[in-house]
Amino acid sequence: MSTLKETLAKYTAEINEDIHLDRVNVSDMVLKVPGIKHKWVARLMNHKADVLELIEARETAISHLIKKIKSESPVTINDLLASKEAERHELITKVDKEMRDQRNIIEYLEKVEKLMSQITFDIKNLTELNKQETM
Repeated sequence: MSTLKETLAKYTAEINEDIHLDRVNVSDMVLKVPGIKHKWVARLMNHKADVLELIEARETAISHLIKKIKSESPVTINDLLASKEAERHELITKVDKEMRDQRNIIEYLEKVEKLMSQITFDIKNLTELNKQETM
């Protein structure tokens, strides 16, 4: 599993390749833009699905930890105290960190999605510039 920084660096490099636009590749970009947009929206949705899975895994783990804590305790403890103890468990802190990382990636990809929606205007502007220069 890659770290947040590694994932963001990988995505940044890939985005730079995807959005490279110059006078030579305008025609190619016009054809590629829908596929590029789809790729980044799919990645965004995959990360959102990952967060949902992590939320589910966290809830299940907390439930199991509460039962375990209550059964192993020499004295009777209530669910609230067991829940607070479960929240501090190493597994839960790891899941929480992974959820934070995924949410950061989601925020980044939402901004990428906005960038990708603007690229058609950039293509149009470059095309207009080429027309004006050839007149």
